[in-house]
Amino acid sequence: MQVSRFLPPSRAPHGLARRQPILRDQSSESQPRGIAASQVALPECFNVVGREGGYFAIVAPFLGYWVEQYESITWAEELIEPAKAVGHRRLAQLYTMAVHRYLTGGVKETARYIEAARAAIDSVRFDEIRDWLDSIGTGYLTMGQLERSMEWCRSVIARRPGTHYSTRLFLALALTSAGEFDAAMATAQDLLTTAGAADNPHLVCSALLAFGWAYRDADPAGALDALRRGLQIAQDSGNRQMESAIAVMLSRLVARDGEPTDACDYLTLSLRHYFDSGCFKMMRTPLAILAVFLDRLGRYESAATISEFAASPLARASIAEFSTTIAHLRGVLGAETYAYFADAGANMTNAAMAAYAFEQIDQARAQLPPADLGHPRAN
Repeated sequence: MQVSRFLPPSRAPHGLARRQPILRDQSSESQPRGIAASQVALPECFNVVGREGGYFAIVAPFLGYWVEQYESITWAEELIEPAKAVGHRRLAQLYTMAVHRYLTGGVKETARYIEAARAAIDSVRFDEIRDWLDSIGTGYLTMGQLERSMEWCRSVIARRPGTHYSTRLFLALALTSAGEFDAAMATAQDLLTTAGAADNPHLVCSALLAFGWAYRDADPAGALDALRRGLQIAQDSGNRQMESAIAVMLSRLVARDGEPTDACDYLTLSLRHYFDSGCFKMMRTPLAILAVFLDRLGRYESAATISEFAASPLARASIAEFSTTIAHLRGVLGAETYAYFADAGANMTNAAMAAYAFEQIDQARAQLPPADLGHPRAN
């Protein structure tokens, strides 16, 4: 499928142009752009804190998500018990925002808040959630529960008419990870067609991400072009969350299809973003891709050291070759030697693993033949 009619020409992964924050409600297709939108939204949030802290605790995580500032997720979490005690009308919304606790390492908390959110929504006792229902599907996806993610996304789409951009994005990701490629490609193509009419760079990024992930095997060249275009749009609009996610997917495609220097660039970009934002759980997926990449380069001990640390439910579910890589490493190194390196990595702190990963990327880059070093580097 042609994606160029929606977008500006693609650019190399190093093209970090202007960075304007994209703090915009995904339910709107045409809103004030970038910094102007954030200057309108954030003061309004602070104005209502005095009269209704629940509203601020809902909107702040929504805004913070896109710029990878996750402290505000805990604000929603802290208000849950007081809101629960009085049956506050925003309780279901608070639960839904708290589902994002996985971003700061709280996977068990995410599972608990998903069930609480669903119960609150089904009770019909609280304010309706219109724009953030996809959070629950995202939580399931992060925990590697693909069937439950798909079930929830489909139920949201059936619940009421609408474009459901983010929900269809996560449905496409879950379908692809589950191996339901025809359904994933149909969902992604429909999303791309719809987003093309929207004056919202985040929606276009979402559609390109879904397209690139779903079409990675059926149309590798088209998938790569879509993801590179999506990365450029995310960088130009300051959408760090989407920039990180697309860089992860790009790293997998180019590592698989023989562009090792670009793979180093994209892995560095995504790992740096996740580490700097404190989103350590999301580091696991690019680390899993790095382990696969190092294994292909014959850096077996390094790949083994990273593998156990990287073995999150999401990484195992979404990176099919990761399990094959671990089996290969066991065969090459022997079970005992593999376990030695894997245990060493599993016991590293987040900071130590990040430093180790960056070091291994630099060493892998130095190992590449001169013909592979002509590509521009990502920041």
